[in-house]
Amino acid sequence: MKKALLLILSILILCVGAYADLTVSSPTIGGTDQERNVVATKAFTVTNTATTAVNVTGLTSSAESKYEVTFSPATFVLPASGTQTVTVSAKVPKNFNAVDSDLKEAAFKIGEITVTGTEGTTTKTGKADLKMQAENKLSLRKGKATIKGLTGTTTDSFRDAGSLKDLKPGDELNFEITVENNFPSSGSRETDMDDVEVTLELSDDSDFDMGEDRDDFSLSSKDTEVSKLDFAIVEDAVSRTYTMTIKADATDENGARHGAVMLVSLEVKRDAHDLVLRKASLSPSRLVCGASRKVTLTGEVLNRGRLDEDEAVVEVRSDDLAVVEKSSAFELNEDDTHDVKLQFTVPADATGTFNIDALTSYDLTKENNVKTLTLTVDECKEEVKLPEPVKTVPTPEPKKEEVTPVVQVPPGVVTQPGQTVQQGVPPARVTSTFRESNNYLLLLAVACAVILVLIVALLAATAKRR
Repeated sequence: MKKALLLILSILILCVGAYADLTVSSPTIGGTDQERNVVATKAFTVTNTATTAVNVTGLTSSAESKYEVTFSPATFVLPASGTQTVTVSAKVPKNFNAVDSDLKEAAFKIGEITVTGTEGTTTKTGKADLKMQAENKLSLRKGKATIKGLTGTTTDSFRDAGSLKDLKPGDELNFEITVENNFPSSGSRETDMDDVEVTLELSDDSDFDMGEDRDDFSLSSKDTEVSKLDFAIVEDAVSRTYTMTIKADATDENGARHGAVMLVSLEVKRDAHDLVLRKASLSPSRLVCGASRKVTLTGEVLNRGRLDEDEAVVEVRSDDLAVVEKSSAFELNEDDTHDVKLQFTVPADATGTFNIDALTSYDLTKENNVKTLTLTVDECKEEVKLPEPVKTVPTPEPKKEEVTPVVQVPPGVVTQPGQTVQQGVPPARVTSTFRESNNYLLLLAVACAVILVLIVALLAATAKRR
């Protein structure tokens, strides 16, 4: 047993002795600005720690042939405690990745360097890793956050390692993140990215309602794309700081992987007193001419504060309309809600657009939050009475004289007044007595004339006698 242990120890000593006298530094070819499809070089050192000279007879690499690795010089003599600088050259492939699995820029091992030499009859060997790094051409620019809270909307910008502060439970966050392909837009290095994926992750997603947390698109050389992501903070989230991670992962047209990571702190703050009026509306929100002047505010109060409230109230106020209406006090525990309904009257002479403030208060009088609504009141315009038009009596048209048609009466036919003879129809034969005839009338006229002559003669004779 002891002999076996001594044999193993002797072998280990020999192995250590074979490597102990030559040390090799580990070179990394390229870097964060290293272009692809070109040959790059890097210097490294070989050191002889032995007390006698070592004749280096060869340097080799285990890297794949596509890297075309060479060394200069390939042979040399190292004096005792001497150091030799060697230059290694290698070609950077078009599809060489720029980032690791975490999307962080990194150098990758492509093989091992082996230095072999002799010290008399003893073989000396040294080894080191050979690494390579290429440029990353995908980046995330400054982002913009739109925060839709229960009391209003705000915007803020952020960068990597930045923060978004004073966020509240119930807030909705909409993000716009600009992603850029930094390859040149022309020349031999122009390279498109056909598969870009942007994702959003949170350190504890149980306190968030995730919306759009992933976006996919293509990106041409020297082009940008705005990725839109969003989520909401749950209403019962506690006060704490979360980490939001935005990742952009892309593969270019040659198969090389690029990426970028942005870390942002989210500071969620829950106040001791925080009464928020939500789902608030005015009915009606527009008063038309002639309608009732009464308006009703409805909504729901949420207690998102850390404390229970015993004397919460809601007040409607408008200085322009001289309106002040307050609800009765009510109790509201943490995370509970309470429905409210308040009615107010708009003055009869008010017209225009007015801001109506709905305020929440705790302990009856301590104002907490305000929500502003808009009320529009139409103007009633008086009708202008135009003068009545003068009535004109139309001039009557002259009556047309009736023309009695002339009827051709055959000879020998006598017509009486009132009788109508139809044209073209032979009239009926009329028979009359002597007194009804024209001869009788003629005879009567002659008799009257004779009598008149006699009377005139008699009067003349009488006048002579006197």
